[in-house]
Amino acid sequence: MVRSCAALLSLPVVMGQQAGQQVVEEHLDMPVRECSASSGDCALLKSQVTLDANWRWVHGVGGYTNCYDGTSWSKHFCPDPETCSTNCALEGVDAKSLKANYGVSAVERAAPGIELKYRAGNNVGSRMYLMDTEKSYQQFFLKNKEFAFDADMSTLPCGINAAVYFVEMEADGGVASTQGKNAAGAKFGTGYCDAQCPHDIKFVNGKANLDDQGNSTRLCCSELDIWEANGVAAAFTPHPCKVTGSDLCKDDDECGSMCDPDGCDFNAYREGITNFYGSGATFTLNTAKPFTMVTQFLTDDGTDDGDLSEIRRFYIQDGKKIENPKASIGGLTHESLTDDLCAQQKDVFGEPNKFADQGGMKQMGEAMARGMTFVMSIWDDSSARMLWLDSHFPVDSTQLGSDRGPCSVDSGDPDEVRRDNPDAAVQYSNIRFGDIGSTQFPDAPPPPTTTTTLAPLGKYTKYESSNCYAGHGGQEIDRDGAQVSSAEECERKCDEDKSCECVTFRKGGSAWCWKRAACQPAQFLGDGGYDTYVKAQLETVV
Repeated sequence: MVRSCAALLSLPVVMGQQAGQQVVEEHLDMPVRECSASSGDCALLKSQVTLDANWRWVHGVGGYTNCYDGTSWSKHFCPDPETCSTNCALEGVDAKSLKANYGVSAVERAAPGIELKYRAGNNVGSRMYLMDTEKSYQQFFLKNKEFAFDADMSTLPCGINAAVYFVEMEADGGVASTQGKNAAGAKFGTGYCDAQCPHDIKFVNGKANLDDQGNSTRLCCSELDIWEANGVAAAFTPHPCKVTGSDLCKDDDECGSMCDPDGCDFNAYREGITNFYGSGATFTLNTAKPFTMVTQFLTDDGTDDGDLSEIRRFYIQDGKKIENPKASIGGLTHESLTDDLCAQQKDVFGEPNKFADQGGMKQMGEAMARGMTFVMSIWDDSSARMLWLDSHFPVDSTQLGSDRGPCSVDSGDPDEVRRDNPDAAVQYSNIRFGDIGSTQFPDAPPPPTTTTTLAPLGKYTKYESSNCYAGHGGQEIDRDGAQVSSAEECERKCDEDKSCECVTFRKGGSAWCWKRAACQPAQFLGDGGYDTYVKAQLETVV
């Protein structure tokens, strides 16, 4: 029901951004593991994710009327920022709506994770934050650490960006710093900032951001892009800012003086290695299959208190380690990022070194030491059509480094991408972080020179590209599973357990094994990232 102006004026005086009461907010589970080199183990953290405030329904307090008229703020509710914040509330989102309206759901694979669909209902894209409590974002302190996760990019075409990154947004979403003006907080996904100092955030510091009415406020903070990619191009990029935490700015000049929006990136295609990343067996890293990426943040003295000095990357696919490629353009040969290497790249590509101007690696490391929030997103680009990631950009440039991916300069139009890719999605799973070298299975020892004493391996029937778990032909024996070096090792684990009737083996990314009971092959889920092996004696059961 539409509220009248008189009704609005009769509301109690409440200053600031409101939390809705119409829908009970639900957060999806997103397990994360913290790994230790000394113990050789990874502890399970029961984390969850919440949807960013910008995607949520904003309506009149106590009612159902949208505070937006089309794509603009309603002048009825929002004649000015303060009144708008008093009159309008961010609404909760339950798990059913997350999936139906925003395309966000739990990955129903043995390795838990999250799927972000590109389109769902009337919405495009999403942005999610990892939480350690119902009201706070989990903070990561990654200097002298490594961060790893598995990704499935197989359905993502030119023009879409599936991103995993960290920003220095406030852990409570800005509740404390606004002195009560923000009543919604992290629970409702508030407080976003990044090094581009975005101007389209609905609420900034508890006040409505009436950009379309000439009242735009932008919020800047350091940004660490672990992964910006689709199925044909990828980059990782640190973006330091001189500000501590987040800070407000009003225009491009002021915002540009606070942060480095371009950053120092490593994009294999841009660095001259055009056959490293893409879909198909001709590429070193084949995006038609899942893979693991590991990013390491090294310090100058090898301690958590040292200055950030280098960012390294490697991948794992089909159980094999794949090193980040070496640049091969304009005399560049680097395979990681340091201050010196960034300066060399900027010189070859003819770009100003804003990265150094904003303090470079040391400044990025200081933000990491203060704690950063983990973000996952999927989006398209109405301003530059994502050409800066996967095509030639700027389109009229003849400078080295302008070739960033194989996509046409005519690609990436959001209307066309949305029309042609209704099923595009990314899956992120198996997130791990901890000491350098702690998140991955160690290299297998050399084969023995004497006769092995292992018992003969049982006979198994292989069901290729099939996954088995609760609800799909099996009962879970070990939900967390175990990292292995081969399918044979996975079968042997089943041999050693009398209750085990089959095993599911993840062949993409880090090789992983799960034991199952009550296995019913006819009910297995078709999934190209997995094979399931059934003990031979089960084949004779009628």
